[in-house]
Amino acid sequence: MLPNQPLILLPVHIALLHLVIDPACTVVFEALPATADQMQQPPHPPEAPLLGAALWQRALLQGGVLTLAALLLVFWGAGQGSLQRMLVFSLLLLAGGGLVGLNGDWRRPITTVGALLGLQLWLLLLVSPGLGSRLGLAPLAPAAIGLLLVCTAASLAAAALLTAKIPKGW
Repeated sequence: MLPNQPLILLPVHIALLHLVIDPACTVVFEALPATADQMQQPPHPPEAPLLGAALWQRALLQGGVLTLAALLLVFWGAGQGSLQRMLVFSLLLLAGGGLVGLNGDWRRPITTVGALLGLQLWLLLLVSPGLGSRLGLAPLAPAAIGLLLVCTAASLAAAALLTAKIPKGW
């Protein structure tokens, strides 16, 4: 929510994002194989936090980068609520899949399937303008699609670079 700006995402968009991103993450991350030495590692102490510092650091950096990308797209489409909404919704669909790939294991086919869910829904929105209009989303002109793809790729690359040295474990 930004002052003097329309709501960027409506409840239906948030619900759709949860229907795409949550199952993709859950299925992919639960299917990741255990490390070879996992049974030789001692258990976590009971007083240890559920989510460790490395996981928090990865999540905050990746989320921060995507927030900046979303704000860039909001201001690029300023004054056009349905365009802003489509740009941000598209970014979250595409980048959500990208983050599944970034934090998953590309050697596992399930990671690819999870990463492609957001792309598939986004492509459905592009080829079915009636669906997008029912959701309050504007069709994207070629220039807007280009901006969206560049912004998504740049944000995922930045997230990958910023978190490259942070362990993926808890």
